[in-house]
Amino acid sequence: KIRTSVEEYTFIHLATRARVTISLGVAEFPYNASNEETLIEAADKALYISKESGRNRVTLYEKKVK
Repeated sequence: KIRTSVEEYTFIHLATRARVTISLGVAEFPYNASNEETLIEAADKALYISKESGRNRVTLYEKKVK
């Protein structure tokens, strides 16, 4: 929902209109990580998979994604 909401929104600053997209990486505590640091690392790895796979998407971290 967050990704599609950003994609559909038109940002306006002064007289300029812009549309943007975002890529996201998602990890779940405690399933994917046992502490805050490894949770962020897992989400970051998933984010880079999103970017490498074409951007404007959400990737859920899987333990086989390293």
